[in-house]
Amino acid sequence: MISSKASKKVKKERKKFIIAMIIFAMMFFVRDIFNVNIPQFIFLLVACFYYIIFDLDECIAFTATLAVWGSGLQANYAILFGIFAILLRKYKKIVFSYEFILLIFILVWEALHIFYQPFSVAEYARHMVNYVMIWIVLFDRNTKFDYMLVIKSFLFVAAFLLLDIMAQTLIYYNFSLQNMLDAGVRFGNIGALTGQENALSNNQNLIGMFCGVSIGILTMFLFYTKKKEQIKYIIFIGFFLFFGLLTQSRAFIMLVLLAYFFAGLYYSINHGRNVIISSTAVILALILVYLLIVLLLPSVWQSVLNRLLADDISGGRISIFKYYNNYILDNTNVFFFGLGLQDVLDKVNFTSVFPINNVPHNGLQEAFLVWGIVGIPIALLIFMFIAKNASQDKKIKIINYLPLMLYFSYIQVGHFLGVTYILMILITLFSCIRIDKE
Repeated sequence: MISSKASKKVKKERKKFIIAMIIFAMMFFVRDIFNVNIPQFIFLLVACFYYIIFDLDECIAFTATLAVWGSGLQANYAILFGIFAILLRKYKKIVFSYEFILLIFILVWEALHIFYQPFSVAEYARHMVNYVMIWIVLFDRNTKFDYMLVIKSFLFVAAFLLLDIMAQTLIYYNFSLQNMLDAGVRFGNIGALTGQENALSNNQNLIGMFCGVSIGILTMFLFYTKKKEQIKYIIFIGFFLFFGLLTQSRAFIMLVLLAYFFAGLYYSINHGRNVIISSTAVILALILVYLLIVLLLPSVWQSVLNRLLADDISGGRISIFKYYNNYILDNTNVFFFGLGLQDVLDKVNFTSVFPINNVPHNGLQEAFLVWGIVGIPIALLIFMFIAKNASQDKKIKIINYLPLMLYFSYIQVGHFLGVTYILMILITLFSCIRIDKE
């Protein structure tokens, strides 16, 4: 047990971390909302400075948040600096294991794709630093850190990202929420509207994923708190549900339904409740949420409904999946070796026979395309090692795996290996499993 004196010391030190994170957030806010020209390298310098002054727990928590606000700074360079900062604090505690063999294989396998041009050493490093960071933090079985700090930091930055993008969007629509809703524009990629390249902004489906995973985390918290305290988590769930719906992302809808189906099933089994009764309660709750959305956000619901009722509910994903399957199976080199992570679209060389000018929208197929037949086992091993190392072969509540399950579900309709800094979300998912041990 930690003494009260030690506990107070930790809380006092965390205040510095909280202030530093708020300052970092305000830098983005001032740049994005007031159009103050803060160069990208300033954000990078501040991030590097944080890695110097933060302790190990805070360095890891800060790294996890880069998954969210990495679109607004040169996140991969910050992660590269973070690797050395974390290694210096870990000293000689790193264990060389099967996970280390996997990392070396990834580094070598991707490097061999130098024969598939275009290939850049800088781009190679940009991708690989993320896998090195995953190994240092998640695959090293000796690593222990403040899991709740990671989770709270992620939720804070995710909420800030949504508010920052909303402020940018409202400015664009003359501070009228109704004008924004009536325009039917999907919330998220404000950069495409304003032309601001460095502003906090992201793909709508990715924003939907952040919202869905956040809802999964907050749902998990409901099973760890007393009923009187659950109201604050329900309010936060409503917050992320609101912004998730604004993205009009079908992937987000899928994640929310999965989260509450899984949570309802877990509750009925864990509390010995009748499955039918529990399922009915979940359905009634979803109906209530539906009625509130229809009453309060009719235009948003209509936009979401139109997307769900489209002729191709997959949004073209089925066609993309079929084309890439044919491409992989028809090219022996791609099947066995892959194209590598860099400039996939250029390497595919689209023609009239292969007209889909888009990257795969399935994480496992993407792994097959970039790394050949070994790509899918690598992707699955990453998830398996994370789950195994987080649990350390001890019994963990099934609900703790909910955020990881949601993210794995998302990559079936999204991206995985090639999304660089977004991979840092795995630190948060790992922490969600570990909090059961606290």
